[in-house]
Parts: sequence; C-alpha cells; structure tokens
Amino acid sequence: MSGSTFSLAPVAYHLAGIRRRERLGHAEQRRVQARRLRELVRHAYANVPHYRRAFARARVEGLRGADDLAGFPVLDRMDLHRAGTDLLAAGYEEANTRVATTSGSSGVPVTIRSSERDLGYLRATYLQDLLASGLRPTDRIAYFRVNPFLRHPLERLGVLRNFHIGTDRPLDEQVTVFLAARPTFLIGFPNVIASVVDELTRRGIAYDGVRSVLFGGERLTSAVRAHVLDYFGARHHEVYACVETFTIARACPQGNLHLRTSDLVVEVEHEDGSVSVEHGRGEVLLTRLRGRAMPLIRYRLGDRVHITSDDCRCERDATPIVREVLGRSQDRIAGHDGRRYYGDFLTYVVQDFPEVTRMQVLQRRPGAVEVVIVPAAGARDALAADVARALRHRSPGLDVTVRTATRITPEANGKIKIIKVLEDRVLPDDSSATEKVTYHMSLKETINQSITEHLKTTYTDDHAVRKLSQHYRREGYVKLPGLVPQSLFTETSQEVHRLLDLHEKRIDIHLAETGNSPRYMSTISQQAIAKDSELIPAIYESEALMGFLSRLAAQPVVQCPWDEEKYIAIRQHKQGDTHGWHWGDFSFTVIWIIEAPEAKYGGQLQTVPHTDWNKQDPRVEEYLQQHPIKTWGHATGDLYFLRSDTTLHRTIPLNADKTRIILNTCWGSESDAKKEASHETMHAMFD
Repeated sequence: MSGSTFSLAPVAYHLAGIRRRERLGHAEQRRVQARRLRELVRHAYANVPHYRRAFARARVEGLRGADDLAGFPVLDRMDLHRAGTDLLAAGYEEANTRVATTSGSSGVPVTIRSSERDLGYLRATYLQDLLASGLRPTDRIAYFRVNPFLRHPLERLGVLRNFHIGTDRPLDEQVTVFLAARPTFLIGFPNVIASVVDELTRRGIAYDGVRSVLFGGERLTSAVRAHVLDYFGARHHEVYACVETFTIARACPQGNLHLRTSDLVVEVEHEDGSVSVEHGRGEVLLTRLRGRAMPLIRYRLGDRVHITSDDCRCERDATPIVREVLGRSQDRIAGHDGRRYYGDFLTYVVQDFPEVTRMQVLQRRPGAVEVVIVPAAGARDALAADVARALRHRSPGLDVTVRTATRITPEANGKIKIIKVLEDRVLPDDSSATEKVTYHMSLKETINQSITEHLKTTYTDDHAVRKLSQHYRREGYVKLPGLVPQSLFTETSQEVHRLLDLHEKRIDIHLAETGNSPRYMSTISQQAIAKDSELIPAIYESEALMGFLSRLAAQPVVQCPWDEEKYIAIRQHKQGDTHGWHWGDFSFTVIWIIEAPEAKYGGQLQTVPHTDWNKQDPRVEEYLQQHPIKTWGHATGDLYFLRSDTTLHRTIPLNADKTRIILNTCWGSESDAKKEASHETMHAMFD
C-alpha cells in the first residue's frame, strides 16, 4: 500500500452535500444537474483546447439542461486516448493532477487526470457507496484492483483499514494477501473475488470473517453472486461504476441500481441514433459533472444499458433505475490444473508496452493462451517476441503465444473482450486437407450440443419415452420433466423476464374465432423476441429438441411454417387474467412455465383433446358440455408438450393478483406446411 495519504476534511465536507442531495426528489435532482451542467460546459469551452475546437459557441450559450446535450459531439475512448493533455483545462498539468488508468476492458486503456479538488469529491462519493452498503468503522476493507488507493489518516487509529489485493498479481499471491489481511468487507469485480473463493475452496480453507461484499466493475451474474455469498455467508451490495466517473448507479435496499442524477448526466443512445436522458436501451454516454481538471462530456463508455423510470419501493432513492448492464463481464482463464482465475496479471504486462495499441487474450484450451496485439505505427519488429518473453516470465505455468494483427474484431455490443475464452471443436480429418481446422461454436451449435447430451442421459429408457408418447397422443398433452438442462432453463427464464421488461404489451380482448373467449394478459411478439434475443431462437432451432419431440408425436416435428408463431411470451398478473378457450393454428407447442402461482390462485391448464376448430363456427360451449375437461397443474420450471391444433385449451383465470409467465414455442407438422392457415387470433393479440 502506498505510504502517501490524503486529507479527510474535503471528503467530509462533500459527503454531507452528497447525502443531502441524494434525499431530494428526482425533479429537484434534475434541476441541480442542469445548473452544474451549464457551469461545466461553459468552463470546458472556455478553458479546454479540445472542447474549444469541438463545441459551437451557439450551442454552449443555448444549453439549458441535459436534454440539450444531443447536439454536442460524443467523446469516445480513442478521442480520449489521443487527446492527452488537450483535454486538460487551463491551469492544470501533470504536476498538479493525479492519474487513474482504466482496466482496458474495451481494448483501449485510457488515462484520466483529476485535481485534488476533483478527487475530494470523488472520494466522498466512494465513501458514500460504502456507507450505503453497510460499512462500519471497525471493518477491515479488502479491495481488489490493480493500483492501490492512497491511505487516509484514520487508518493509524485502526478505523476503516484498507488492504489492497492486486489483481495484476498471480492468484496464489492474491490469496496470500487476502488471508493476511483478514478482511470483513470486500470490494471488487465479481469474477476476481470468485477466483479467490475458488482457490480457498480448493485448498479446503473455510473463511467466515467477511460480513459484506460490494460488487462492481462488471456484470454481476446470479451464479457468481451465489457462489461468493454462499462461501462467505455474507450480504451483498452492488454498484455500477467505472474509473472515469466513479459510481454511475448504486443499489438500494431493494436491489435496484439507482442513477446518481445530481452528479452525472446519463444518456442512452439507441440503435436508430436517437438519444434519451436516463431512459431506454442502448449505448451509454456519460457526462461527469464534477471534474474541472479534465472534463468528460458525452463520454462513450462502451457499455450497453437498459434504464427505466423509478418504480422502486425503497423510499430511499428517487432516480431512474439501471435494469441491466451489458458487456462488462470478462471470462476467466483456466490453468493446466483446472483452476480458473482473472487475467489481469497478463493484461497489465502487455499494457506496459506503449507500442501496443490494442490487445486480446484468447484461450482455446486450459493452460494455454494466445495474445493478439495490434502494434502502433513504426513499432519494433521484435515487439511480439518481447511481449511473449515478458508474459512467460510472469506466468511460467502457461503456454503463451503472441501474434500481431492489424485490428481486433469487437463483439456484437461494440466492445472488445480483452479476455475471451473460446470453445473449440476439431473437425474430422479430411484426406485433402493439410491440417485440422478449428472454429468457435455458435450459440446455436452450443445449445444443440447441450440438449443432445442432456437428452442422452435423461431419457434413456425407450419404454418410458413410449409411455410419454402414448399419453401425449391420448390426451393431447404430456408433461416433460427435465426436457432441457436446468442451467438452460434458468438462463431462458432470465431472458424472458428481460424481454418482458422491454417489450410486453397489455391486451384485454375477446375473440370471435374462439367463441368470444377472453385474452386478458401481457404479450411479447415473435418479432420482438427475434430482434432482441439470440438465446430463444437458438433453442427453438435445436435439431436435438425437434428430434425428441418427433419421437413423442410419432411423426416429424418441423419448424412452424409461419415465423410469427414460432415463439411468443405471455405474462398474466392481474386478478381475472386468463388465456381463454382456444386452439392453435399449428400442430405442436412446448410451453415453458417461467413462473407459476400456487394452485389455489388459478392459472392451471385445462384441455379437451381430439376436437376440431372451425373459425366460422367454433362451437366452444358445445365441446365443453359434451366432453370431459382435464385440468393439469404446473409449477415454476415445468415444461409440457401440447397437440395445440386439435386440443381445445385454456388457463383457469387468476383469482388474485399473482403472476403466471410462459414461453410458448410452436412447431408444425408436415401437413401444416401444405395447408392454408389464417392468423386472425395472433394478429389480434400481437398487432
């Protein structure tokens, strides 16, 4: 830890103001934001060479608030990387500013400079994050990052002692420092902390001294969160933050990430190029309102986010909520012995070479990595060899190769994954080929392979499968426990919830084609799912899944001839909500029960098999009077297979405000492809 210290007086002064402003309503925070924004933009235009060239005087003078920023140019990482001291305001230079460097998760590490006045405020926001997360004066704080923080005077008195776990160090060294520190409060990237937990577990060490964990810096998955918290028996909190601006959003007691409106302007740039303030789904642009030495105005961070209006019941925060952050999670690499760990100790070796402008670490098998570097113009011929030598010195347990490239292809979200773990497949030998070819499996291939292997172990008894098939053909329905791996169901459930937040549309209608039966529900169309999800279409196209369904149906199951009925999602959550009596236009349906209420609240499936649908004369009541009605109960996590075109079916209306969510996936028979089908009911529900 550095021996240098900083004064606590500015921190205490700013902390009081921050806590006071956070208690304001959103409208009042927007007024504070507008005032600070006007001051910042005028200061930048008057004192910063970059902004003097980039901004038009008329726009600066006409700026009133965050909504007016859309006419100003965007500052991206390469601009920041190239601008250097051109982004420093008059009166500031290297000698009177402190430097912070980003982790380079986008492939371009950038340097931010702050004055002591700027840092006083940033340190106060950081302290408020900790206090809001339950920090106690007696806590021993272990923070996982590359560079250590400065010490503060109270540490001499044993108050808020800090211990630095260097993520640029090998895993064994991180664990040694962790155990010596005996921390009670952890701060860091989820995957970094998870790597330490993995190693402690491998060594058989039980450490129960951690009380709270504050996650930040990358996307927090439920699996990593549970893994860390289960080991420590601790509570968790979360922040969405970056080196450039510190905290962007902080979790409230309800777990929602509320924006720091009075300290930042957060814009969302949508796919069509339009921009909204604190709302919608798209790429985030940040304006840091406190940072006079190096103002950051409309800075493109490289993340994609989904922000909605505040609907939280926490009564502590009143600002909009960051529902989702995409693109910040880094894969962990695996050693020869199977241990997985964060790759900072590799990436920071490469970043020590100023001639490297881009980099990426690829892993195709445990124990070996390929480092791709993009050299700067005029770089030495020996650069790749020197980088390889430095990496092998730092990581003697890994097989390291280094190659140069002219560019590194970004991911779909626009970011370059600085550490990328690939799944390889080797194609069969071809006598005409001189070498084996490897390729990265697509999501569709990966899922199909997963379902294939799962079905081989789950439905091994041909007699049991035959009984399921007979039940299906007799009843028009069969429940299919364990049809897909549990991990895939969980991932699909999370995806459906995300899509509902984005796209659900409420309908309350009756349809003449099914005897004026009601549809009281919220829906997501196939088009919306296809636009915003890779996972669900990949599952739908699984050859293994269709092959197994074909065994049950005793006839080929093929993709639905009409795209708009391939997959939809439905949420029922109000008393009286129901999917009234109806048939399907096509033969086969698999329903995923994403969420189900207790049976006493309704929502069960009812069926009348072996019936025909005449849209001009449906005669629903006649069928119900003349044929027995079967009722089938389901719980969250169930899947069932339905003969949808000849089985009259509905869900029993909810008798309370409870939630039932399904993913409906529809396939056709060979005869479906030949018949002329009309889609009145689907048009009514989704158009």
